[in-house]
Amino acid sequence: MNKEKIVSDVNKQIIIEYCSKIREYLRLDEWEADIVFYDFDKEDILAEICILESYLHCIIRVNEELTAKIIKENETEKLIDGLIHEFIHIIIDPLYRLAIDAQNNSTMPFLEEKREQAVCRVTGIILKEFKEPLVFI
Repeated sequence: MNKEKIVSDVNKQIIIEYCSKIREYLRLDEWEADIVFYDFDKEDILAEICILESYLHCIIRVNEELTAKIIKENETEKLIDGLIHEFIHIIIDPLYRLAIDAQNNSTMPFLEEKREQAVCRVTGIILKEFKEPLVFI
């Protein structure tokens, strides 16, 4: 199977447009976001973000294989949760980086854990209020 076509081009475009709606909802309109689809080594990771804060730009890498499985199983809330989660990193991570700079290396794993907990909590709050449906063709 051609790995590039695991998720159809139409569904990729739906996801990209959906990410624009998430950005607007989170008041991150000034940010540019590139959404790219990849094969991940770890099959349980839906997406990851690379933040270029000084350029107000981010790149969200989406696990194409896991996304295809989610679409097939019609579990779109998992996809919505994962995408919102990545955008929340734009809000949370600047504070995390300040904390890392202020601490020594022995506290870094603790701060990483706390950052992910905060991102998950905020994602859960947003997910309850974000009512935009995600519909694939």
